[in-house]
Amino acid sequence: MNNTTSHQGRLKSLRAAGIGNALEWFDWTLYATATCEWVHGLMQADIYTVMITKNVLDRFLRNT
Repeated sequence: MNNTTSHQGRLKSLRAAGIGNALEWFDWTLYATATCEWVHGLMQADIYTVMITKNVLDRFLRNT
């Protein structure tokens, strides 16, 4: 392997790691925000949040 190929491989790996890290931050931010909003909706007894939660739990707990 020559020096240019090695350098290109390292740049490709670094670019992939950077993109993966950015996606992870985006994913975590979205999850944290949605979780806070969901809990707030449940605490305020928002009818839509409660109905969606009930439907999801019914669907998943029915299979156990």
